Amino acid sequence: MKKERIEKAVEIINYAIQNQISVKEASVKCGMSDTYVKNVKALVHDLYEEGELDIDLFQQFDEAYKRYIDNKGSDSTRGVSTIAAAVCATRSITVGIKRVRSFPLGFCITSFNSGCGS
Repeated sequence: MKKERIEKAVEIINYAIQNQISVKEASVKCGMSDTYVKNVKALVHDLYEEGELDIDLFQQFDEAYKRYIDNKGSDSTRGVSTIAAAVCATRSITVGIKRVRSFPLGFCITSFNSGCGS
């Protein structure tokens, strides 16, 4: 059960990176609670410190989460969404596909992906 929870959290993190959304939003889009990744992160670190978690599984989660943090904070990897977040007002526009993220001033980022794991 622990392994499946951790693997699902890694899938959600990767989905968040791919779609440039928060892990909270990705968790909900993947059918989980918005605190799923946060709760799994706490579990992973607790189990690892207690010596009850395989190093490979710990590294799989840790590396995914570090990629998410790096992607979230890096202007060069976030591209247009960084600019959009800086310039916009709180509105949401759907452009035929689906609204993934809305920014101030109506500039929205859309995604062609259908959901988690796509």
